[in-house]
Parts: sequence; structure tokens; C-alpha cells
Amino acid sequence: MDFHSVLAESWSWLLSKAFAIAWWGTLVCMVFAARVAGAFLRDNPRMFSVTALLACAWALVLGYYGATLRDVTSGVQPPLSERELQSLASDVASVLLVYAGGLLILDTTPKHGESRTVVPIQSYTLYCLLFIAVPKVIDIISAPNGTLIGISANVARDVVSASLVAFAFIAIGIGAYRISNGISRAIFLVLLAVYGVLLVYANTQCVWNACSEEPPITQPLALAFAALKIAVNLQFCWMVGVHGMTQSVREAGPVYWVLLFLRFHGPQGPWRRAREAGSAAEAAQPPSDTTAKAAASIPAGTPALPHTDPQPPA
Repeated sequence: MDFHSVLAESWSWLLSKAFAIAWWGTLVCMVFAARVAGAFLRDNPRMFSVTALLACAWALVLGYYGATLRDVTSGVQPPLSERELQSLASDVASVLLVYAGGLLILDTTPKHGESRTVVPIQSYTLYCLLFIAVPKVIDIISAPNGTLIGISANVARDVVSASLVAFAFIAIGIGAYRISNGISRAIFLVLLAVYGVLLVYANTQCVWNACSEEPPITQPLALAFAALKIAVNLQFCWMVGVHGMTQSVREAGPVYWVLLFLRFHGPQGPWRRAREAGSAAEAAQPPSDTTAKAAASIPAGTPALPHTDPQPPA
């Protein structure tokens, strides 16, 4: 069997397991975000809320993939009400991501003229959340041909979903831009942009193809979403965790972070105490040879400089 045959069989196997891989990938993202919140951000309520909202969003996406995986496995076309519920879960997940990004933006130092009270994109998202109900209204009051002023229910639903995805990824991107720098920030923003473009494409297929109902995502898209979701989630949680952790935990270093994440040691664990004891012992060490030689070179009869307290300015 040659290399191309092995590659083809491997790709075929991945496609057959695409939705299961997407489900497991989403579960990993949800658990990782929740663990980052519990391990590093208990002393920072705002950053704790960011990662908690992220975990809740992945939980909703997990339900979407779970229903899709069940439908694909059974080979039975789900009823329209179930597909609408899956779409609603995806839209609400986007809303949660908007507010996660908004909290991250608010946590950074605002520039001149910005407000600490609310991020405008959060207000826009509330209007989108309101208009999630619009497709159903269009179904009720539409003309006999199924459209209202040239807009069908499917097109309206797709536009709302795509708008929510765009708001979510813009908010996450702005927040991540403000708390990171260098190559890490560039890589994250590129991955986030690719992920967002693919999601918008998946949510607007009927707009471009004029289909009667929203088709399920394809297997290659499910695999791409799984890979991008894991990469974006890991890097975003890393940035938020480092940004929001306390100074003492930040100074403890990456080894302690890994131990804390895996629950091997709590905030006052023996590894942490040993590190602090080592720092105290280092501070209590006798002066170095250079300092001792400098002190010995001072003549014995040299009077010490008088100690004077600083006087307040007149």
C-alpha cells in the first residue's frame, strides 16, 4: 500500500468521524475554558466571567454538534423545529461570545473618549438578539410566496446569524488585541479571522445558493471548525489567564501554572511554599565577597555618616 492510498484512507476515516471529532473538540474547549477560570481567575471576577461565558458558549455549540451527530448516525432527517432549535443555540452562543469580548475590552485601559460602562457592540448585539424572532414573524405575516418585501424567512435568519458571528469575533478580536502583543497576537488574530469567515460562510449558504432550507454543515467544514476552535480556544484562554491571574501566581512561573491547572497543587501548595522559602533564603544570604572586600577596605577609624531624617520642603 503506497503513501497516497494511506492518505486517502485516513482522510476518508476522518470524514466519517467528522462530527464526532467536532463534538469531542468542543467538549475539550469547554472543559479547558472552565478549568482556566477555576484555576487562575478566582480573584478577578471580570476575567472569570469572560472564560465562564466562553465555556457556556461552547456548551451550546456542544449541543448543536450532539444533535447533528445523532441525526447523521441515525440517518433520519430531523424535523424543522429541531433544526430551528439548533440554529437558536448557535445564535445564543454567539451572543455569549460578544459579551465575553466586551468584558475583556472593558477590563483594558480605555483610550480617550471611551466609556467604561458599556461597549457599543454589546448594545448592537441586544438588537440582533431581538431580531432572532424576526424570521418567525416573517413566516406568520409573509405573502403567499413566502417573502416579505423580498426577504424570505431563511434569508433573514441567515443574515441575523451571520451578524451575530461577526459581532462575536470582532469583540473577541478587539479584546485579545488589547491584552496581547507580538507574534502570539498576530497568530491568534489570523486564526480568529479564518474561523469567523468560515462561520459566516456556513451561516449564509442559502443567501448565495437560494436553497429552500438551511443545509447542515459539511464534513470538511466540521473538521476545519474543530481544529480552529481548539487552536483559538487554547490561545485565547492562555492570554486571558495570564492577563487576569494575580501577580504572585504570574511570578511563580509556567511550571507552577501547569501544576495549578492540573490540580496537583493549590494556591498554597508545597511547590509554591518551597519557591517562596527559596526566595526568602536568597534574600537572607550574607553579603558577597565583593561587598565584604569593599567593607574591609574602609579604615577602622572612619566615622560613620550621620543619619538624618529627610526634612519636608519649606
